[in-house]
Amino acid sequence: MSNTYSSVFIHIVFAVKNRENLLPTIWLSRIWAYISKMLLARGHKPIAIGGTQDHIHILINYKITEVIPDLVRDIKINSGKFISDNCHLKCRFAWQSGYGCFSYGASQVDIVRNYINNQDFHHRGKSLKEEIKMYLERCGIEFDEKYLFPDLE
Repeated sequence: MSNTYSSVFIHIVFAVKNRENLLPTIWLSRIWAYISKMLLARGHKPIAIGGTQDHIHILINYKITEVIPDLVRDIKINSGKFISDNCHLKCRFAWQSGYGCFSYGASQVDIVRNYINNQDFHHRGKSLKEEIKMYLERCGIEFDEKYLFPDLE
């Protein structure tokens, strides 16, 4: 094949440091829009960005020329600066150090998009820690539970 073709959908999840409810509800749509613009500028296609006051979900059609850890690092750095500069928080804002990254096929995109767009509903009965455990188990990823959110211990 003389050209390169790809269709890679990834779902990135990370939380506010110490899982604090620091993201002001009235700012969530602006934060998601900021991240969306940043992703588009890097060649990724945002499909859904959402979350709650203490964490974020990002589903993108991933441009395979960028390394995922670099992308996540830059999302955290730039959005953290945006939040600090604009949201007028009473304390210093920071994202947690780790993240989850899960891949999906094209046939699963609508399900994941709907899940992300309904985070308030999903977290009425399930914590983020329970949600991440479910993702890890579903994907067959081995993990030590004490490292999921060590900043909460």
